[in-house]
Amino acid sequence: METIELTNTAKTVLTALNEIEPVQIKTIQKITEMERMKVLSGLLELELFGIIRQFPGKYFVRIGGIFK
Repeated sequence: METIELTNTAKTVLTALNEIEPVQIKTIQKITEMERMKVLSGLLELELFGIIRQFPGKYFVRIGGIFK
């Protein structure tokens, strides 16, 4: 499996997520202290790489991936 190199924004957003309980976007904003557009940018990157999954209500959960 290939290692994925993430942007700093995506890495920061990833720190707010876990593999057990989905986290809502507002909570991610509070944890990371980032603006909504930055959070959305990081979430999109993580979702495109298959590292997170989105659920209804703008909830996100970490699902895996090898990254640095």
